[in-house]
Amino acid sequence: MLNHYEKDGAPLDALAPEDDWDLPQPPRQLPRREDLPPPPIQHEQSPASREIARPVIENSPSRLPSQEGPDRCPAFMVRSALFRAGRIVLGVSHDGPVKAQGSYDLTLSGDRLYMRDKQVWQSVISIVKRAPHHHAPIRIELAAIATLMGSSDHCGGALRRIWQSVERLSRAAIQVKLSDGQVHEGKLLSAAYRQEKKYFVEVDMQWMAAAMCLDYQFKIDCERRNGLATSLAQWLHDFLSTHKSSPGLSVGYLRDLCGFDGQRRKFPAAIRVALAELKISAAALVADFEIIKNGRSSDAWTVVIVRGPEQPSFSGPSSTKAFDGMESLCIPKCRRVAL
Repeated sequence: MLNHYEKDGAPLDALAPEDDWDLPQPPRQLPRREDLPPPPIQHEQSPASREIARPVIENSPSRLPSQEGPDRCPAFMVRSALFRAGRIVLGVSHDGPVKAQGSYDLTLSGDRLYMRDKQVWQSVISIVKRAPHHHAPIRIELAAIATLMGSSDHCGGALRRIWQSVERLSRAAIQVKLSDGQVHEGKLLSAAYRQEKKYFVEVDMQWMAAAMCLDYQFKIDCERRNGLATSLAQWLHDFLSTHKSSPGLSVGYLRDLCGFDGQRRKFPAAIRVALAELKISAAALVADFEIIKNGRSSDAWTVVIVRGPEQPSFSGPSSTKAFDGMESLCIPKCRRVAL
């Protein structure tokens, strides 16, 4: 069966319909100092209260939307290079568009994010959802996050790397256009800080509610994914979990979509190793695979994946009215997502 391809190597039938993208607005010119109003009167606070004081956002929901399970993830986080496959490099930032499939156009400003950061984020959100109120500062235990990620390593170095991920998540600002046609800007975590050897996080409630209500939510087998050895295998695991079939995708397209920033000539071998790992550890997802060499350039080679019996499990976007009640989510008529 022949597939028709876009210019970037992605088959047309694998992509969701395109949305119009509103470009970010240019930075506003700051007012002159003499034009500013006088500062408000500052009331005296104790040192402890100053440390944990945070602004309260009006009309912000107190709880995140209820989901069918803790392993649900918005499609735009899975079908993009938002969480890169590759070796973590500290101190590297990204400011601009992020490669995404179909209509999931993204812009990231802040620290570059990796698949390990995604594991940490999903574990943190799982902890947050157990709290009675989600809009207040929530204490987290780094060892508990490690356990949720399937790791028994609770030594200082391992916990320090988890906290580094939490800090990266709090510094990364995201813009994404969702099913309501609006561009939503926010953070995966609005704040992360330490006080008296205790760790706290805060959630950007408005942005998280939009991400969880206005996009498809796919079920991801996090335990199986976290057990995979390579970050590329982990990325492919989540990506393939959102598709019923896997039409031939070009090596170059997959390299850009997963955010691989190593040498191009090394990517075909890396994806071959990753798919071989999935064939063994996630046979229900990947039964077999083949890389067809279509020419001298590896970017044009085609990756053909024979799927196992597993099918994607997902829920559709919800009405924005869900922001009010947050308990009963009605699914409106909207465009379908490409599977």
